[in-house]
Amino acid sequence: SGAKLPVADYTAILNSVMYVSTDSAPVMKKLMYNFGVSIPNPTTSHLYEAYDSSECPQLVPGDCRWDEAQAYCADPAQDKLGLIGYLVTITTLQEAQFVEAKL
Repeated sequence: SGAKLPVADYTAILNSVMYVSTDSAPVMKKLMYNFGVSIPNPTTSHLYEAYDSSECPQLVPGDCRWDEAQAYCADPAQDKLGLIGYLVTITTLQEAQFVEAKL
């Protein structure tokens, strides 16, 4: 529906999840949940989301400055479970390969 839920609602949902494994080896497992269109990178624990400039009403398609794109990403209206976004700064080859493959 696009409606935002309070963080407490997401916490309650996640607390109700039960994971059962048939693996008898006591191995640490890591589960990641994704609400929405963001793509999680399990290596960095960052969420990635691609925006086309036509999706950003305050940005002029084909004429998007860095500071305008950064302001759009940091806008509280774009928050993800209380997290505020920023433009990606790719710092490793692994992250570059992940972004290229996923986005």
